[in-house]
Amino acid sequence: NKTEVENLASFNIRTLFDRTEDNRLAVGFKINPSTWVVNTVPWAISCGGIMLDTAGLNVDRFEIGYGEQQMAVHGAYSAKDREHLSLTLSSFSLSHLDDILQSQNIPYQFGGTISGRALLFKYEDQPLFYANMQALDVATNGDLLGNIRIRSVWDSESSRLRLSTAIMRGANTLLDARGSFIPRTSNLEFSINVNKLPVVHAEPFLIGAMSNLEGSLSGQLK
Repeated sequence: NKTEVENLASFNIRTLFDRTEDNRLAVGFKINPSTWVVNTVPWAISCGGIMLDTAGLNVDRFEIGYGEQQMAVHGAYSAKDREHLSLTLSSFSLSHLDDILQSQNIPYQFGGTISGRALLFKYEDQPLFYANMQALDVATNGDLLGNIRIRSVWDSESSRLRLSTAIMRGANTLLDARGSFIPRTSNLEFSINVNKLPVVHAEPFLIGAMSNLEGSLSGQLK
């Protein structure tokens, strides 16, 4: 019988210590093509380099992938204008969240995939992000939820981040959440419309209080 290796890491990393032009200590890493086996799945990893100092983080094409599933991180995160760190996902399985959630005693198992792009940047010392992502055929604990769209854009006229999230199943919108965040005041405004959202998807949060939930939720929250 052939025994498969469930988890194995084989990294080829070079470390560099240096100082920036203004004499800050910087630590750099270069990851040559490597392999990371997780639950028998061999992920290919490559990276042009990662540089970290007290001013921020710089990532040069960190990429990890297996088959159609791809994730890439590139760019810089610091207080400098126009610098941002980008995350790109392609057909990335949501089941990778399961181990993280279960380690926090959250009994969720996800199905489906997510694709899209998010940008992380700093505005007035607060981390903000742009996002345009879509998750397809999302399921929780074997129950189909639908497709999820997540978007956020920066409104330069009002200096606020506008956010929207929608959960759709076929032609029906089960949840539509819209709002904005103002970094200068840390003010968050949100409105949520729920239309026949199956309550079974909330059951893991209600263990010990309720079980075998049936029915759906509808309403408005502001």
